[in-house]
Amino acid sequence: MSAASPRRPVLLSYFTLKDLPTLLGAVRATGLADRAIVHVGSYGVNRNAANAVLEAECRYAPMIALRNVAPPARRLAALTSTQRVAAGRDVGRAFRDQMRSPLFRVEAWQFDELSRDVARSRPLREFARGMLDGLLRGRAQDPVVRGFVWLSEGASGLPRLPIDTELQRFWEVVEAASMRLVGEEFPAFRGDPAAAARVEDAGRRGLAAGGPIRRRLAAAYAAGITPGYRLAPGLGGNVDRRSRAFVNRWRNGYLSARRSAGVKDFAAFNFRFDNASPQVMRDVLTALARVV
Repeated sequence: MSAASPRRPVLLSYFTLKDLPTLLGAVRATGLADRAIVHVGSYGVNRNAANAVLEAECRYAPMIALRNVAPPARRLAALTSTQRVAAGRDVGRAFRDQMRSPLFRVEAWQFDELSRDVARSRPLREFARGMLDGLLRGRAQDPVVRGFVWLSEGASGLPRLPIDTELQRFWEVVEAASMRLVGEEFPAFRGDPAAAARVEDAGRRGLAAGGPIRRRLAAAYAAGITPGYRLAPGLGGNVDRRSRAFVNRWRNGYLSARRSAGVKDFAAFNFRFDNASPQVMRDVLTALARVV
């Protein structure tokens, strides 16, 4: 990166409070904050986490999970479109209320996630649209604050849905609210990493093939990886339990392929359990520092 190049955002997401000092130590040790604007956050707003992140000269970005706050499907279906959007807006505003504090700055947030269910369900999509608007605008006295919107692999077909009035409004709010749209790219670490990168690019390609708003979101897309040692459904990673050297080579190859494909922004999700070891954190952040 040349001295004149602006620093781009990198997002580090999902950890326990006890592991946060280790993660921030890895940010310092790898020089990631010298190369990128590092946003750090996990689920919920936590003053101690905010203080630690800001002291490390990073930016605090707490996360809210749609699945934890959305009403049951039957209840959503019984509401009108206007009521669903309003209910979601109330939830987003309530999270902004938690972010409002004279004791620490919150400069972004994370929305988890535009999921397969959001892609399939108009009622849930309308609730999510309201949430994003509430997160963006807060109350009347609040400033506009944009955030990171996660897009699940299961929702990679969402950008290809035929546009109608409802979807037009949905994408308008997603664009307004998103600092970056973060695609969840969690392949198994096996085979050719460049081939895996092409498969995981489905969501971004779908956005790029859409109308003007979706094309702009494709340009604001960030590739969200996971460290690879937490072997749980949907997380991919080092499923064959290969060596650390193999994992680092594979991850580097994957990230290089994403960078070569035109992706400029990156995120890492799930620094829990085996992903929370100091060595794994340093390996992942070293890899990110190479491509930003």
